[in-house]
Amino acid sequence: MYGTINIGAGLGSYSVDVVEHGITHELGHTIGLRHTDFYNRSISCGSGGSEGTAGVGAIHIPGTPTTVMVGGSIMNSCFRSTETGEFTSYDIAALNALYGGGC
Repeated sequence: MYGTINIGAGLGSYSVDVVEHGITHELGHTIGLRHTDFYNRSISCGSGGSEGTAGVGAIHIPGTPTTVMVGGSIMNSCFRSTETGEFTSYDIAALNALYGGGC
């Protein structure tokens, strides 16, 4: 019944790697990850403020940085046209910390 994921045409002009990045980013939200630059979207987006705590704040995951850099995580708020679609070492550390080794 719910076996379909629709991907809008908005990414149609980007490379397969960028589309992969977008899909992986959205799947990251489904497993509980929030934007790494939630406190300052201008880091990856060039503008924008804080997304706020959403009533729950954010929990630092051991092995990941406490400050964000552009391209440092698939979970940054905005993407670049040069994204590879692959997890960064920090993304892998977060997944291993939350869901066990082997990522």
